[in-house]
Amino acid sequence: MGSRVRVPSRPPKLFKMPIITIGIFFYILLSFEFMFYIYIIYSKAFDVYYKGFSEDIAQRLLYHNENRSRYTSNKGPWELVYSKAYETKKEALIEELRLKKLNRKSIQSLILDQK
Repeated sequence: MGSRVRVPSRPPKLFKMPIITIGIFFYILLSFEFMFYIYIIYSKAFDVYYKGFSEDIAQRLLYHNENRSRYTSNKGPWELVYSKAYETKKEALIEELRLKKLNRKSIQSLILDQK
């Protein structure tokens, strides 16, 4: 007797999840929106404001306070006094540029209006 080779009748399943579950997973993944932030931090020690952009404000504030940012190093401690979220990076960067052009009085007014 000769040996027999068994040929599968259909390709093996790659996913064990039902297709509906996979569809829901991708829907959730694609509907998750990233936010972009502009922020203003203040140093009491040097009485100076710094305006910036970030996707993670908490992490960015930590960088400023650990002297890992060139302009703000050795000028801290820094505290967050203003922030605003945007859906697109473009919107946030345009607003950051506008903030950087504001004078001190306008910045202070903006901060007070937020509170």
